[in-house]
Amino acid sequence: MKESVMVKIRHFVGSFFSEQFREKFILFSKKDTRKIILEDFRYKYTIKWYTLWNCININTEQQDYSHNLKTAVQFHIYYTDLLDEIYEGIKNITSNYDLYISTNTDEKKQIIELFFQNHHIAAQNIIVETIENKGRDVWPLLKQIQPIYKNYDIIIHLHSKKSVNKGLGDEWRKYLYYNILGKIHYTDNIIKYLSNNPQIGIMAPPPLPHKGIYRAYCESKFDFANETIDLLNKIGLKPTKKFNPKKFQFPAGNMFLARTNAIKQIFEHNFKSEDFPSEIGQDDHTIMHTIERIWHYVAKYNGYKYKECKIKDK
Repeated sequence: MKESVMVKIRHFVGSFFSEQFREKFILFSKKDTRKIILEDFRYKYTIKWYTLWNCININTEQQDYSHNLKTAVQFHIYYTDLLDEIYEGIKNITSNYDLYISTNTDEKKQIIELFFQNHHIAAQNIIVETIENKGRDVWPLLKQIQPIYKNYDIIIHLHSKKSVNKGLGDEWRKYLYYNILGKIHYTDNIIKYLSNNPQIGIMAPPPLPHKGIYRAYCESKFDFANETIDLLNKIGLKPTKKFNPKKFQFPAGNMFLARTNAIKQIFEHNFKSEDFPSEIGQDDHTIMHTIERIWHYVAKYNGYKYKECKIKDK
């Protein structure tokens, strides 16, 4: 049997280059592998192009913070071993805010309360609540903030993310913390930016520069299309042509800053505990993951824009 033209080319070209190059060339010559490589390349540069024009670089210079936006920070802390890291970020917020913390056991609640008694931050009030271990960080956010969201203009949501099931370790969490809490005055300046730009409803860091995240982010517009549409309908927002849930924009990792008016329907829907599954290490396609993907669409429905934000490094 004659060798295919592709095999001949592969052998000929491979003979002139290093072993490492030959290995990559052989991989690329295989149809299935080539498809994955090209898709990863397309996903990466699609997101980079989107970030280029949609991301706001926020500086860390101290400004005049005399705005009227009342802010609540909601932090779900499942992993109390991260308290020192969380403190290093949250102490960078110097403007007035209230801190709401959720955790899943009374023992952890006591640890967290004691910790913040001994670590000073600018929060005017610190409220720690125990909420059952369901819905990852999403159910605790909704459960804790739903009764009081109308008291605030801005909600900042973070959580003690470890992403054990995605193999990303601490990398993803540290990246999100850095681009929401990373330096003194930085978070204050994002809030100031929101004060000066009332058309912006939600801001979050760009996706973590990681090919697995790029792929999941881009494929969400197909994988989650039906789930997204179903959930939007459930909370009373009917998708239209202009309001297309297949366009990928969402705070990957579910940490963000948002105007309460921009996302109010999610709090008004009155989600219940039984809407969320018990924790069994689910990787994707739960109601928590779908809610993560509708923040932007709810804001857009309410007439607001979604922008990405990151620290303007010198």
